Order: sequence, then structure tokens, then C-alpha cells
Amino acid sequence: MQDTMALVLAGGRGASLSVLSAERAESALPFGGKYRVVDFVLSNCCHSGIVRVGVLTQHAPTSLHDHIGSGRPWDLDRRDARVFILQPFLTRESSGWYRGTADALAQNRELIEESRVRRVLVLPGDHVYKMDYRELARTHEERGARVTIAVTGVPAEETRRFGMVTLADGDRVIALDEKPPATASLLASMGVVLFDADLLLEALEKRPVDLTLDVLRPMIESGERVFAHPFRGYWDDHASTLTTLRDGWCYTGDIGRFDERGLLYLADTESHTIRRIDLKSGVITTVVGTGKRGDGPDGDARQCKLARPHGIFVDSSGTVYVSDSESHRVRMLK
Repeated sequence: MQDTMALVLAGGRGASLSVLSAERAESALPFGGKYRVVDFVLSNCCHSGIVRVGVLTQHAPTSLHDHIGSGRPWDLDRRDARVFILQPFLTRESSGWYRGTADALAQNRELIEESRVRRVLVLPGDHVYKMDYRELARTHEERGARVTIAVTGVPAEETRRFGMVTLADGDRVIALDEKPPATASLLASMGVVLFDADLLLEALEKRPVDLTLDVLRPMIESGERVFAHPFRGYWDDHASTLTTLRDGWCYTGDIGRFDERGLLYLADTESHTIRRIDLKSGVITTVVGTGKRGDGPDGDARQCKLARPHGIFVDSSGTVYVSDSESHRVRMLK
């Protein structure tokens, strides 16, 4: 896919994630310890042979920038392969901040023009999935499409959370409804969209704000060749993180567990403390209690300070057990 540039929309805060994304971008949230959510899309680009990747950032971007760096983990630090960090900036034509997904692309249209690519792949930076974008490009070629949208099936009760796609024969898109209160369609847009570059540049000249409402929907209504590419693998849009956390994933820190009241306990490896987070109220509390050594008499854990938190478990009574991988202690915190 040497003729394709990927643009990753990674500037969102994610209001549904409450305090988890208050101080960092949604795509910068830790996943499984040392990884970040943005690693999924960057790894997909790497394995799909995409060598030019732009990451559009805005909300609290520092940790995201530090994590991506020069792009070396994804082999994007070579002369012929690069990652671009694209933050909003002031010009005579723009006010600076990205007003929406399409406006973010419009403010970086010069990069698309200078790259002289045939296609532009627009990607969300906060979704969890594994996908070979070459299959998407193959569908694009075979259908003679100008735009191809990756779609996946969702349960009927979840349709109001997504942009729902209606198809005609041959997987041609005839309607795209953004978070409809009711719909017969069970195919959701994944936010993964492949454009012919000239068509996208033409649409961006009008300075649209929202990619779905101001770009994709008008294209569909005007009769452009917009097709769907079905995706049948695992996909999570990250807005359902609270459900995923309950299933045991560690999005929010090196170690995290829920108790039966829905309170989240995190082992913070930077401050070496255990914190309890009420995701509904946004209240964060440092847990203080009595510690017990795993191999000796009772100890004192008044400061709840651990050399290196390693594992955490919450039992049905709300008691928190934490293992310290440096001191080899198991502490019981109430």
C-alpha cells in the first residue's frame, strides 16, 4: 500500500470515560500495562505495509506524543517510512483548534497534497481491533469504489451508539445514519474509511466539520460510489470500556480490578500506590489500610506505599489484596 497515506484521528477526549481520559487523550490510555490503545491502529498500519502515517492529536497530547516518538516500534523511522504528529495550529485561514473530525483533515490537506498518494485511509485512534487494511484496499479496487467503509455487525440494543450503515445489492452504501434512535440495520461503521485522495481533497475544500455528517453522507446522497467492506473479527470502539474492564482487561493502568460495587482499584506504578476510582462520581481515593506479609507477622501499610505493585485482587467483601514484586509481600487493604 505504498500509494496510501493513513491519517489517525487521535485527538478525542472520550467523555464516556470520565476521569480516565481527563488528563490524557483516549488513544493514549494504557492497555495491558506498557501498551497504549493507539498501538492497535499503528500496528495494523505497519503490518499492512502503510509507510506514511499522520496522527492528528489535540486533547492532552503529551503522553501520546511521548509514546509514539519517532515511530520506531512500528518501523516508521526510516527515510521512506515516517509518522507525522499533526497538532492544530493558527494560520490566517484557520482558528487553530480542530472543530471536528473533518475539520482536522481539512487543516492538514496540504500534507495530503504534498504526499501525492492515490488514496487516504482515515482511521480512529481509540479502537481495539486487528485488521489487514490490504483486504480493505482489495475491496475498494474490485468494486471500483471512490469510498470504502469498513463495517461490522453489532447487537440490536447497541445500534444507537454507532453510525449505522444500510446496504443495497453488491454492498453499496445507500444510507449512513449517525446514532439513530431506531434502525433495521445491524451493520455499524467502524470509522475506518478509505478515500480516493482527489475526492477527499475536493470535499475538504468546503471546510466541513464532521466526517460523517458533512462528508460521507453528502457523498452517499449524491450517488458517489460508496461501498462497504465487511469485517468479521473482534472490534471494540473503546466507548464500551467500562464493560470491557469488567471482563478483566487493563485499559487504565498496569493492574486494575473492579469490586462488586463497581469501584475500580488501580495499582499505579508511578506513584507506587493503590487508588480507588468511582467512575460515576469521578472521585479518586488513595486506599489506606492494614498490611499483612505473605510469609510473616502483620505489617503496617498506613501509607499504602508499595515498592512495585505487581498484582491486585478484590474479593467479594471489598478487601483488596496486593502483591509487591520487589519486597515479595502480599498486603491486605481494607
